[in-house]
Amino acid sequence: MRTDPARDRHLLVVALPVNTPRQNTSADSSDAARGKENDLTRFAEIDHIVWDWNGTLFADTAALIDATIDIFARAGLPAVTRTRYQEHHTQPIPLFYDRLAERDLSDEEQQWLAEAFQETYVRYRQNVGLHPQARDVLRQCADAGFAQSLLSMYPHEKLLPLVETAEITAFFRRIDGLHTDEAAKKAPHLRRHLTEIGARPDRVLLVGDSVDDALAARECGAHCVLYHAGRDALHSREHFEALDVPIAENLHDAVTALLGHRQPDQDTGRPTWTTTTP
Repeated sequence: MRTDPARDRHLLVVALPVNTPRQNTSADSSDAARGKENDLTRFAEIDHIVWDWNGTLFADTAALIDATIDIFARAGLPAVTRTRYQEHHTQPIPLFYDRLAERDLSDEEQQWLAEAFQETYVRYRQNVGLHPQARDVLRQCADAGFAQSLLSMYPHEKLLPLVETAEITAFFRRIDGLHTDEAAKKAPHLRRHLTEIGARPDRVLLVGDSVDDALAARECGAHCVLYHAGRDALHSREHFEALDVPIAENLHDAVTALLGHRQPDQDTGRPTWTTTTP
């Protein structure tokens, strides 16, 4: 059965090494992305940032979760809470729905959920906009000399109008949504995207919000930072911690190490590494 692309992006490169175990305290909640100040050389060669759209730059995770809660209630299936959603979230989406339903759903039930989700998500999305920090972070990264692109699992023809409406198109060298002939997983999508822009994977940082983002980055040989939206995140934090990648509480934290230690070369405009002493 063909799954719905808008839902399949829920999954959102080699992952950055984290040598110091992360402390599970509020004061340390975003230290992995902010620093590991004694190991910043991992960022030395990065000159291109690939941004995820849904749930990262576009703050629609609450809409995704609320739409799922809504359709399960209408179908008379077990109630979905944010906690259950985050604990069971996985790909492919039909498997995710089976987990939430606590049984194997029929093809007819899966088809109804797929269609109902699309309609309901669009309704909830009407109240959704960019992450509050998105424009500022994109501008800071551009000013620091980083090339940027946008890669989404949302259908390409639906993605472009959303990005244009948000007035951030000019920040990106390339914008790619999901085309009908592409796999639902992000790894092949990312690989093609990097080929199209001519970027070396080991010089790329992917900023996303899903397990699939991290797995795609790992498979393609790029770096990754994951943004966790707290109450409205797609995954429980434990899902991210098991991946051993930096976790950020906001978009600023996701690129702090880059912005704090890289400056554009005056002649070429490309980011250059600035050595600092912790």
